[in-house]
Amino acid sequence: MEHLLHESLFHTSRNKFLDVLVDALYKPDKERNIYYQENFSPVEEVGSWTPVQVIDGEIPQDFPAGTYIRNGPNPYLLDESILISPFGKLYCHWFEGDGMLHATRFDQGGKFITYKNKYVDTMAHKIEKNTKKTSFLRAVEGDSLAISASYLLNFLRFGKVNGPTCNTHVFKLAGKLYAVAEADIPHEIDLSSLNTLGTLDFSGKWKGPFTSHSKFDLEKQELVIFGFNAKSPYLQIGIVSKDGDLIQKTDLELDRACFIHEISITKNYTLIPDFPLTINMNRLLKGSGRLVEFENNSSSRIGVMPRYGDSKSVRWFEVEPGYSFHAVNAFEDSDEIVLHALFSKIPFFPTPNGVDRREWFARGITPTDPRNARDPQVDGALLANLREWRFNLDKGTVVERNLTSLETCGIEMPKINKKFTGRKNQFAYAQVVDVEASKVVGMPKYGKFMKVKLPESCEDEIDVKYHDLGANRYGSEPLFVARPHSTDEDDGWIVSYVHDEETNKSEVYIFDAQKFQDQAVARIGLPQRVPYGFHSDFFF
Repeated sequence: MEHLLHESLFHTSRNKFLDVLVDALYKPDKERNIYYQENFSPVEEVGSWTPVQVIDGEIPQDFPAGTYIRNGPNPYLLDESILISPFGKLYCHWFEGDGMLHATRFDQGGKFITYKNKYVDTMAHKIEKNTKKTSFLRAVEGDSLAISASYLLNFLRFGKVNGPTCNTHVFKLAGKLYAVAEADIPHEIDLSSLNTLGTLDFSGKWKGPFTSHSKFDLEKQELVIFGFNAKSPYLQIGIVSKDGDLIQKTDLELDRACFIHEISITKNYTLIPDFPLTINMNRLLKGSGRLVEFENNSSSRIGVMPRYGDSKSVRWFEVEPGYSFHAVNAFEDSDEIVLHALFSKIPFFPTPNGVDRREWFARGITPTDPRNARDPQVDGALLANLREWRFNLDKGTVVERNLTSLETCGIEMPKINKKFTGRKNQFAYAQVVDVEASKVVGMPKYGKFMKVKLPESCEDEIDVKYHDLGANRYGSEPLFVARPHSTDEDDGWIVSYVHDEETNKSEVYIFDAQKFQDQAVARIGLPQRVPYGFHSDFFF
């Protein structure tokens, strides 16, 4: 007992010393943080479920009962200033904000609707609630030496190099709801209260980070998961049964660590994007670069692995260099495997060292003919196109093309009818960037939604329709909610949190997916604004 008491006192004294050291080393700079301006800035919790009203239109009678939840970053204690230290500068990146769930609950036909928002109660959030001080040092963007010091100090203080955020997505498995971000394991959420209940590691069988984009195969009733890591194994892929048991885990045995945000599945295969947004601890420690960097001159490839295969069964296809954050869908089509995903020349993250963030971002999202670009790796390079890859396993070939053009690119957060995950689908939905509004703040704002009718074959073109949200109105991810018992793929509604920057008010926005260009069928006023954020789902 005496030994344990001495050990506890030692740890307490050490942590107090480290806290004092961090406070002495890191000071606010006069430079302001651009990532949390306007409606990117955080809000407080509203408390209990709050009744809300339809302010325009009406909820369709056959709109399903359930809860619409969107996740997103909402720093509990906002670092409004850049932190300056003897090691250099640190920025609080958009990706580092604490996860906050925004939930709107409907009864059948929307006769009674309530709203609630709540933080995901991670380890980092618990510490900050108790101490009223920022816990983990930021470690996504900043000077290399400053990031190295952050990792070391975070590990010494908390046993982790990064603070868990769970700010990216939500999913359901074996009847339980989870919030997730790829730097940590999922946190279980009680659907009725939004309280955080615990974490998911499959009884200790899953070590390391967990994807923000798991894929559920409705026909086979299994979930395909993955996680990438800065240390070996760099990429693991798992299969989880409908009952929540991890039934397979595969180490891909890659020779580099890459930031892989989303994989895709077909009926029989898993598709793995290996693009050169690399994670390299040696590079960071040597001071030759940052932990995460996009290597313009490195190769890009996509792997096709049988669902229950191993590293030796993966067929790798070299593809045009660039980056893909988000996939639309993949499927098997005769003797080909088809992948549709968003693709840009360079990723939105991280901002290159030594550049003016606003100028770099503004140039990157301005549609530019590559023949007229000052620098093709900057001008227009952030704009994502909808791209198609067709893999022929027998011939060992891949054919790729952009389905969108200079006039129709600049899209993000694609969604489909989830029933068609891994199966051939006709339609996809996405946000469309408002270039001029985004340039002002140096962050993406999306003023339109797009509906794409996908090509039937490699010779067909896409058909595009737009839904304009109106002046100074910007939306979140366009979630497709299917009409109950529907048979047509696009029979349902698009649901999104939309913010009006003139009134500084937010609403739930619902419109008919088959009448895409028509006005909303219903708009629901909310008790406070909903900051721009990430991914969403509808839970029955």
